[in-house]
Amino acid sequence: MSAQQNGRDFENKIHKLLTKTNLNVLREIDIKQRFGQNISGIDHLIEFNNICLCFQDKFQKTTISNSQVGHFITCVNNISDILMKKCIGIFISNIDFSIISRQQINLENSKNKNEYMILFDNNYVELMRKIYFYFHSNGIWFYDGEDSMMIY
Repeated sequence: MSAQQNGRDFENKIHKLLTKTNLNVLREIDIKQRFGQNISGIDHLIEFNNICLCFQDKFQKTTISNSQVGHFITCVNNISDILMKKCIGIFISNIDFSIISRQQINLENSKNKNEYMILFDNNYVELMRKIYFYFHSNGIWFYDGEDSMMIY
């Protein structure tokens, strides 16, 4: 499988997982239609209560760069301005982030406008557990096809 195919597969798996929250999950194409073509750094979006969750998924062999993080931050801030609500930007990856990109996220978090976090693990099962834990700790649950709550 090519790197691009791996990336699409990874993104589709994340999207399928997010839809199990029974919340409305927008894909990148829907996000662009709603917010404009310049919002290209967000793969999934969920509006939940009075916040907006924005997700970027990256499956790659090299560390996540500061330019990738910077583009994501810009897109999240633009959506926050449009919606006039706080957004939480969640960057999901199979690989770690560069030191500079981590510093960039810390700087943004110090501004107290929006919140940014990193979820990464090179083990797919562990990464999914981290996503489940993040959601559960924030009161968002996952459901199976019969609307029964799933526990992980």
